[in-house]
Amino acid sequence: IKNPGLSQSEDEIQHINNLDKLTGLANRGLFYRTVEANLINGEANMCVLIIDLDGFKDINDTLGHEIGDAILRAVATRLKNCAHSSDCVSRIGGDEFAILSSQHPSEIEALNFANQITQTLSAPFFLHGQEIRISASCGFALAPKQTQEALELVSNADLALFKAKTTGPGHSYLFDPGLRHEATSRRLHGLELHRAVDRGEFILFFQPQINLSSGAITGAEALLRWHHPERGLLTAATFINALENGPLAPTVGSWVLEEACA
Repeated sequence: IKNPGLSQSEDEIQHINNLDKLTGLANRGLFYRTVEANLINGEANMCVLIIDLDGFKDINDTLGHEIGDAILRAVATRLKNCAHSSDCVSRIGGDEFAILSSQHPSEIEALNFANQITQTLSAPFFLHGQEIRISASCGFALAPKQTQEALELVSNADLALFKAKTTGPGHSYLFDPGLRHEATSRRLHGLELHRAVDRGEFILFFQPQINLSSGAITGAEALLRWHHPERGLLTAATFINALENGPLAPTVGSWVLEEACA
């Protein structure tokens, strides 16, 4: 995107500042500005897709950052090959990419494009003499059908990505309004869990393990319960997913171990 008021050197600096240094794709700032500009200009039938590599941290941890960087560059190349020349392809985070496209106006076409992306990225990479396989999850949202606000459109795609990743590696998911309600519930639940830890609202119940031959008690299973101030005694089934997927899991896990041993 060139600014006619800039000199050639200034324009080159602006161009460099708009690119991700590792992959050469548009960076997060340029991507958001492009989404906003398209919405302001009344571009119809836009689709934002956010793609996240599944388990990419394991690649860096086991094979090293040099291989990890090579994979990111290879992913960028495959995404550009999947996208139309008019699409904006971006790296918006460590292993997170985004595409803004006007070539897939309907939900079915957008889903087919998302599935094409995840299938393309599932093909093996051959880097530094090694065969490496990864998978990717994709969340996508449409405009103007679902929203006409840039931040909300990207947020919708991000919520769909979260849903896709909870479904399992390699999945694609289209945003629906219920996802925002789920996100609000998760946030409120997270706040309640923090308060539960601070106030000591968790308790343990012990279920005996019995030797059926002798009738002797041989051990006990520790069962976590939450004494909620408004909802009463809650079983783990009502909060364990939120707990395990949040930052409090190590804290509560340590408490359970110490409490059970005591």
